[in-house]
Amino acid sequence: MVEQSFSNLIAAGLLIRDEAGRVQYAPANAELDTLVEACEQLYQKSPSSVRRQIVAAANPGIAAFANAFRLKDQ
Repeated sequence: MVEQSFSNLIAAGLLIRDEAGRVQYAPANAELDTLVEACEQLYQKSPSSVRRQIVAAANPGIAAFANAFRLKDQ
């Protein structure tokens, strides 16, 4: 699971892997670095909102089920 996450983040241009197999944060461009910084700031302000978004993106069926119970005005 960790290796798959590393591979995904490498493919996204957020990490690099050296010859020894170690990974480190190295955004491919300034825009990615800015987006990561914005995510970090949002997480500091509202970690539960960020966690909910991560879970919803990973499990769209769960998000759809939860949304079925939301009130119309929300």
